Amino acid sequence: DKEVEQKAKKMADEAYAKRLKEIKMSLDEDTEYSKLRAAVATQIQELRVALEGHEAREKERVWLKQQTHGELDDGRLVDGITGSSTIYRRRGEPDDHTAAGLQREPKRICFVMDISGSMYTFNRIDRRLKRMMETVAFIFESFAGFEEKFEIRMVGHSGTGPEAERLVEWGSPPGTERERLMVIRKMEAHCQFCYPGDHTLEGTRRAIADIATLPADERLVLVVSDADLQRYGIDVKEWNTILTSQASVRAHAVLISNNEDEAERIKKILAPGRAHVCVDTANLAVTFKQILQDSVL
Repeated sequence: DKEVEQKAKKMADEAYAKRLKEIKMSLDEDTEYSKLRAAVATQIQELRVALEGHEAREKERVWLKQQTHGELDDGRLVDGITGSSTIYRRRGEPDDHTAAGLQREPKRICFVMDISGSMYTFNRIDRRLKRMMETVAFIFESFAGFEEKFEIRMVGHSGTGPEAERLVEWGSPPGTERERLMVIRKMEAHCQFCYPGDHTLEGTRRAIADIATLPADERLVLVVSDADLQRYGIDVKEWNTILTSQASVRAHAVLISNNEDEAERIKKILAPGRAHVCVDTANLAVTFKQILQDSVL
């Protein structure tokens, strides 16, 4: 009954609070975080190379026109006859007036991570929670130093709620290994003590609604789900409608499941190119890297 349910939730909340306190007291970023980062070192390096290449392309030297020195600009000869001094051109990095095609607003990426109980329960079978923790380390390490061009936000959805944990807010990425590990350990603890249920759809809806209101060069939402929608009677078609609801937002679903048939069923219903199945959780960081490279680089 409701009284029993409330007591169970209270016990879970108390156990979760205790676990968070333990995490703060026992953080060992030198070993634990290093292991997570090492597991995805290749993916980090590859994405950072791609990000650096993107940045370098924007800084390519172009012809700067209407200069007072440099090579004579044939297109400005008439202006020279009339007394204009800005009849030259020279090679250089584009300024604000000549960089019409350059990125002016940040590219925004919202990660909606599955931190439901199933992630903890099935971790012993396919290590899905461990792989997701490694993937979060991959995200933090890859975008470190690129904050001017890329802004990230990260929330966690579970039976507790669609934004059960607001892990990283816009413009405030964790800057140290200790802060990054704290986020990861908080996700892990939540999976162990969260309420039963599923808020995948509402978590997706909120993420898209939030990012759509913010100025951005591009907007990307990545939603991780354990693909256990049928158990809770969730309509996949409704999820597809939400994922494709904003033309200015590119939203993708990453399905983690050891039930490949169910994951593939969901993928077929979702819009082409919007769903990615990870039966082998070892490929989770690789999948994230590929989506990011294809979508915002």
